[in-house]
Amino acid sequence: LRRGHYFITTKNLMNVGHSWSPLQKLVYISVVFFFHFTAFNSIQSLATQIYEQSGYGNLGKVCLFTFNIAFCLGSFASSRIVKKIGNTLGLFLSSLPFLLAYVAGIAMSTCSTFDPKPFFCESQSLIEGFHVFAYLGVGLGSAVLWNAHSGYMSQLAPKNEQGTYFGTFFSIVQVSYIVGSILPSIVFRVASVFTFFILMLILTIIAVGLFYHLPKPIPDMETQEEPLLASKEGHQTVEDTTSGNFVTEIIQILKLTRDEAVQPWLLLMILAGFTQAYNGGFIYRFVEISLTIETEKSIVMSETAKMFIFFGIGMVMSALVIGKAIDRYGTKKIFYAIVTFYAVMLFLSIVQTFIKSYTLACIIGALCRNADVCIGTLLCTIISVDFKGSLDHFALYRAIQVSGTSLGFILLIILQNIEDVNIIFGLTLYFGVTAFVLSEKQKAKSVVESENFTV
Repeated sequence: LRRGHYFITTKNLMNVGHSWSPLQKLVYISVVFFFHFTAFNSIQSLATQIYEQSGYGNLGKVCLFTFNIAFCLGSFASSRIVKKIGNTLGLFLSSLPFLLAYVAGIAMSTCSTFDPKPFFCESQSLIEGFHVFAYLGVGLGSAVLWNAHSGYMSQLAPKNEQGTYFGTFFSIVQVSYIVGSILPSIVFRVASVFTFFILMLILTIIAVGLFYHLPKPIPDMETQEEPLLASKEGHQTVEDTTSGNFVTEIIQILKLTRDEAVQPWLLLMILAGFTQAYNGGFIYRFVEISLTIETEKSIVMSETAKMFIFFGIGMVMSALVIGKAIDRYGTKKIFYAIVTFYAVMLFLSIVQTFIKSYTLACIIGALCRNADVCIGTLLCTIISVDFKGSLDHFALYRAIQVSGTSLGFILLIILQNIEDVNIIFGLTLYFGVTAFVLSEKQKAKSVVESENFTV
């Protein structure tokens, strides 16, 4: 290659942005994730409907299930991968599998758009198999993507501003949820499913290109190792502990569940997963029961889409506030605030089963998304500060969270014929146990800190 050209390596992946401030890098990575997840959120929210209407039955559900399982399993390997290749290269490479999902969608929609049909349309099994393979790659890529993101943010943010940085990131990224909810409704009014997947592919290609030029969090950092230590400038630095094989790495992550400092937070990680399942697989019922039986399905779908917009607005608003609040008031006070917030959301959910109000359904949707973002930001900040930004702890968090989401969806399928209020009571019971256990942990921590101060 001529001078000035280079291969993709951890040393020369980033030759731009080395003089950028941490805030500029924060805005950059947030915008990249915005483009990336505008496309993926659109697919996630409509996958089941798109594939059912295209004659592929439950293929959308199978793809999302494959994605979640791969995400969970991939989380155990993600920290070792990121430690080896670094955050910036990890983010770039892990974004590539998402392209396969949109190529698979284009291939599927081609069969109903063009005549004569391409050769691969003759085998539905081939198309279905390609989709499962693609979403398997997306799940594994997502595990590495979010682990690399967590390491990147931990290195980027000064120690006393971790909450603010995570909160700002999520506030920008959550706008993609709003755009991802509005964009499909606009596209499907004027174009086909084929055009929709082409547009999603273009957005992802833009994101991949931006990932390629992502500046390193700290200019002289090349890889992300364990454990993280505080530097003189207040940022997170690292030292090498990547020895050991792959199985040892998984065992090391699983052993974290035996740590008394980690165990109480496992309940909150599972609650984070249950909350996502509640968001995606249950709250839409509040819209359905608020409309009359005679209402056309198209209107129900339209009103449900509007509620998704409320979801996004709620996520943006909470992310803007929660990060700064954590840095200012500490994790303990914010935890109690989230507990109160969550309790109000569950109470209104119970009320909704009786009064069946569309306005209240939108309020609950916004509150639930607020709770989702607040819990996620709190856990990311706790891991980044209390556990020194350990990638193994971030990997454990993602694995437990996705497991909770998958379990939540399975329970919703099994319990789909019981009264809605009983499902809400079940979530309330688990929430109560989680709140009690973590409240006791906070009290015990306060006692220890008080005794140490006295001594």
